[in-house]
Amino acid sequence: SLIMLISIGTCLAQSETKASHEPLGLFSLLLQLSSSGEIVFEDGFETIPPGLCSSCVTDDDCLAPSDQCLPLDGGYFCGQDCSAGNPHGIPAGVCPESYTCQFASEDGFQCVPDSNSCTCLPLNLGEQRECSDSNAYGTCEGLETCDPAAGWLACTAAIPELETCDGADNDCDMLIDENTCDDDVACTTDICDGQSCANVPSNSLCDDGLFCNGIEVCNVSGGCVAGPPPCPGPDGDGDCAESCDENGQNCTGNDPDTSICNDGDPCTTNDICMSGFCTSTPIVDAYENNDTRGNASILGSIEDGAEFPAGITTASLYEAGDMDWFRFHVTDTEFASSQPRVDLTNIPAGSNYQLCAYFECDDPGNNQDVQCTQGSRSIFDGLPGCCSTNAGSASERVSFTAECDNSIFSDDTSGTVYVRIYNAIPVWSCDLYSLKWGDD
Repeated sequence: SLIMLISIGTCLAQSETKASHEPLGLFSLLLQLSSSGEIVFEDGFETIPPGLCSSCVTDDDCLAPSDQCLPLDGGYFCGQDCSAGNPHGIPAGVCPESYTCQFASEDGFQCVPDSNSCTCLPLNLGEQRECSDSNAYGTCEGLETCDPAAGWLACTAAIPELETCDGADNDCDMLIDENTCDDDVACTTDICDGQSCANVPSNSLCDDGLFCNGIEVCNVSGGCVAGPPPCPGPDGDGDCAESCDENGQNCTGNDPDTSICNDGDPCTTNDICMSGFCTSTPIVDAYENNDTRGNASILGSIEDGAEFPAGITTASLYEAGDMDWFRFHVTDTEFASSQPRVDLTNIPAGSNYQLCAYFECDDPGNNQDVQCTQGSRSIFDGLPGCCSTNAGSASERVSFTAECDNSIFSDDTSGTVYVRIYNAIPVWSCDLYSLKWGDD
C-alpha cells in the first residue's frame, strides 16, 4: 500500500482563520490507501480536525472559507468542506471517522457527524443527556443515550397524557391526580384516592346566611338548592301572622294582605288576611237589617179568611246579637174575624229561638188587645201580643184573636201583625229557619 503524508498545517499556520480565530498550527494526517481504494485513518482518527463541529452563528465563524455553519441537533455547528478541490486538501467525499460527506447546499458538500449531532461522537458513546416529550397535556423529562452511528436514541421520557385519578403524574407537572375529579359543582369536595373519584356534597358551602331562605343543601348534580321554607306563610289556615321575618329571624311576620285564610266559621265567606288578621264577611239572610220593629221586613197582606199559611219565608239569626222582625197586614171582612198565626220551624240544633207576634189595629178606637190561643201574653212597645218560648230547638207557634174597640155594633179588626224572632242563648248559626205566616 501507498502511505502518503500530507502536511497542510504549515500553510494555514501562516494566516488567521476567516473568523479571526487563533492560528491553526501544524498538524499532519497520516492516510493509508487500502487495496480497495478507500482512504482510512491509520490511528482511527479519534481527534476531530480543528474547526469541525465547533459552534457557530454564521459561516464566517468556521475554519475555511467553504466550511458552512450547519443546523445540527438543535444548535449550529461548523461542517468541513468535502467537495472536490476543497481547501483542506482532502480528496472529495472523504471525511473523518464517524462523519459522512453530505450535500449541504448549492455551495457543496460538508462533513457531518453520522449521528447528526456534534455532541454524540465516538468519544460520547453511551453517554446520556436530558430529553423531553411535549404535547398539549404537558412536558415529560427523561434521558436519551448517544449512539455515534445513529444519534441520541431511546429517550425515556413518558408521553404526557390527560391527568386522571390513577395515582400517577400523567401530565408530568410534579403533581399527582390534581383536578382529576372536578365535577364543576361548587358545593362538592372533589376527592381522588388514587383509584377512583368521590364528590362529597357539603351543605355548609351553600349557606347564604338568610333565615328566610331556609337551609340550603348541596345537590351533587345540580349544585346548591334552596331548602324548604322555614315558615308556614299564607297556608290557608286561620293564622295570618306566620310568614318569615328576616329581621326577627322568626315566623311571626304578617301574611300578605288578601291571601286566603280560614277563620273556621262556617257562617262567614271571603276569608282573607289583612294586616295579620283573618277577616271575613258574615253570611246573613236577605232581610238584614231588620233588627228592630221599625225596620221590620214586609211579608205581604191577606184577608182574615185566607187559608193558612199565606206564605213561608226563610231567614237566619246571624251574626251575634241578631234579631229578626217581620210584618204582614190582615184585613177584617164582614164574614170573619182576624186570627193571625205564625209558626217557626227548622230551628238550628243547639239554639233556643223564641217567637212572638204583636198586633196593631188600623183603628184601635178606645182600645186594642189580643186573646192568645197559642203562646203566652206579652206586651212590646205598648202593643199586645203572644210569645212561644219552647226550650231548645223545638218548633214554636203563636196565634191569637185580635180585638179593636172601634164600633158599637161590629169591631173592625184589620191591622198589622209584627213578628219577632230572637235567640234566648248566645249560640249563633247561619242555618236557615222557616217561618209560616197567615190567618187561622
